[in-house]
Amino acid sequence: MMHNRNHTATPPPPLSPSPSIGDLKKARARTDSEDRRLRTRHGKATLLALAAMLSFMTFHRRASRIESQTSIDVVSPFVAQSDADIKCKHKSFPLNNSTFKYTPSSLERYIIDNGKALGYKTTKTDVADTCAIIRDGGSSIYNDLQQYFQDLENYNKLVRDFRPLQDLRLQFNSDEDKHHACEATKLHNDGLSGIFSSTQLVSASSAVGVMEPLLPTMRSHKICDDFETNLLAMDYMVHDFYSMCKQLQKHSRLIFIDMGASLDFHEDMHSEKPAIYIQSIYSKFGFVFDHIYAYEVNPKHPSKVFEAIPDELQSSWHWINVGVDARPCAKMNPFTMIENSFTKDDFIVVKLDIDTPLVEHALVEQLREDPVLLDLVDQFYFEHHVHQKELANNWFGTMDGNVGGSLKLMNELRTKGVAAHYWP
Repeated sequence: MMHNRNHTATPPPPLSPSPSIGDLKKARARTDSEDRRLRTRHGKATLLALAAMLSFMTFHRRASRIESQTSIDVVSPFVAQSDADIKCKHKSFPLNNSTFKYTPSSLERYIIDNGKALGYKTTKTDVADTCAIIRDGGSSIYNDLQQYFQDLENYNKLVRDFRPLQDLRLQFNSDEDKHHACEATKLHNDGLSGIFSSTQLVSASSAVGVMEPLLPTMRSHKICDDFETNLLAMDYMVHDFYSMCKQLQKHSRLIFIDMGASLDFHEDMHSEKPAIYIQSIYSKFGFVFDHIYAYEVNPKHPSKVFEAIPDELQSSWHWINVGVDARPCAKMNPFTMIENSFTKDDFIVVKLDIDTPLVEHALVEQLREDPVLLDLVDQFYFEHHVHQKELANNWFGTMDGNVGGSLKLMNELRTKGVAAHYWP
């Protein structure tokens, strides 16, 4: 991460337990008939938690079928590493006296403060109706919501019409050159404050600038009117590339970590694949990723993967066809690579969407409590499967926790310095 913040010097509390090999072996194997029942065109396909928690025997059986059709020696989607072999390399950064500040949108603050009254703190047997607040014309924030949505439309039009920039770092030959390069990323002469009619309607970070308010739909509010069309829409996100650019250095490396990188998952959707889309948006504003580490547990022949990757991403794409290991310091835990390989001057984006609550929660907890990771990760995208009415059918079998708790988690990550966004 490219900014310094004061973090407490006390050690973080114990992390949530990560899944052991025993946990995975105990997870029941899903039958082929269940597979067919769960595979719907909305996305229960290959990434459901039950699939990710299959026993190694089941994985081997599936891999054997794939092996008979390809030339790859597929054995298991997990890299074996015993607890005794895991060694942590403790890394720390000097902290300066700068103070990081996060100011949530008035909309975000209202939603979080009134979560219980709005029905977002549900039990395991209930689901929250998150479209109710979007549609409620009598709500005290209804008018502000409508104004924000209108401003958001203007923002998205400007993003679509924006002329692509070359790699910003190539222009950083002097401070003056950097200033001009960053100015070129602005969508409006006055920055995003010239687009959003009230700065109270958007959230803001002293490090990465303006971002969208956290809303209970946890994706585009348009799903409340047309669910199928807008399920994977990305037009609810707000990025302040000008503020990000000011933190960038000529020697900064741009890294994208994709946990849950299957591109097959959205084959039957009409919209562009979200992971490809978000990388193309960064590239459009001059943030060209040097390395894209794509982790995916479901076996896939590399030739098929790279057929789906746009030409401009071919040289930076690293296909890692194994499951992530949520144990801290494990070699297949992507956070281990981040801590061991990168610095605060690097720009690091992490996407987490593996549809396995047991693993996801351990990884998010690690990010939330590890001060080194908080200093390194700049942008974080997470599809959090909680008990939400609108997504209940799509998230069948993978929901854990409630909307209120999720909003609080994402807000806390923002407060600690990570620009956290919901992933569709």
